[in-house]
Amino acid sequence: MPPHRRSVSLLAQDALLFPHLTVLDNVAFAPRVSGVPAAAARVRAEQWLDEVDALALAGRRPHELSGGQAQRVAIARALAAEPRLLLLDEPLAALDVSVAPLLRRVLRRVLADRTTLIVTHDLLDAYLLSDRLLVLEDGRVVESGPTEDVLRHPRARFTARLAGLNLIKGTLAGSGVTGPSGMHLDGTRKDGEGLVDGDPVAAAFSPTDVSIFLAPPAGSPRNNLLVTIAELEPRGDLVRLRSDDHHGHVISADVTPRSVAELDLYPGREVTYSIKAAAVTIYPA
Repeated sequence: MPPHRRSVSLLAQDALLFPHLTVLDNVAFAPRVSGVPAAAARVRAEQWLDEVDALALAGRRPHELSGGQAQRVAIARALAAEPRLLLLDEPLAALDVSVAPLLRRVLRRVLADRTTLIVTHDLLDAYLLSDRLLVLEDGRVVESGPTEDVLRHPRARFTARLAGLNLIKGTLAGSGVTGPSGMHLDGTRKDGEGLVDGDPVAAAFSPTDVSIFLAPPAGSPRNNLLVTIAELEPRGDLVRLRSDDHHGHVISADVTPRSVAELDLYPGREVTYSIKAAAVTIYPA
């Protein structure tokens, strides 16, 4: 079947607008090649340019547009074809960080009632633009389901890393999970009323819920894990510590630069990661 009859539109990282056509003619191109009369195609193009806040650009050529403007026009061109399926391949990856949030809002609005497949490495795209999530690792599907469920309760370590969570997998033992190495982590059950000891479960917690101590703390119920710091990575106002817990788990913690200085944290140093049981969610794996 020839491309113009497949009812599929592709929007890639680059706008790929036709350089010899105006913005209006670029957007009108798809309906024109599908047989829509010229006047009707231009009306449809104007409607979609207005939808993505780009109608004022109708008379310009692609070389006169900024990256964000060109991508808005590319969205309008893809949608003007009125496809049954819209494919988005990293549509915001090439944009400046100040432009991407605005374009993400446009996509969220115009894609609300459309069948769309988005390929992305950006967690915000997943949260804001998708209803269902399918996670690929090394070419294989490792999990899928409603976006909120997959990112809140990942069952694969790869997904947990994408979601910014720590994940420990093992079997249920009392109020927590025990890993194959014998490491135990207490937590709070989620949707696990029918679970019994020995059932496969996963425990997830955020790096922001990890406190760092030079010696195991006393007090409220906590999970205390002896780890060796492997890496320190600045992340905005925080520093991400990646550490080995000596059981084969890489566990992340987010701390302030002040804490790094006060505790004299560096790769190779042994510290205690402390996580309150209330901050650990345990669910069926």
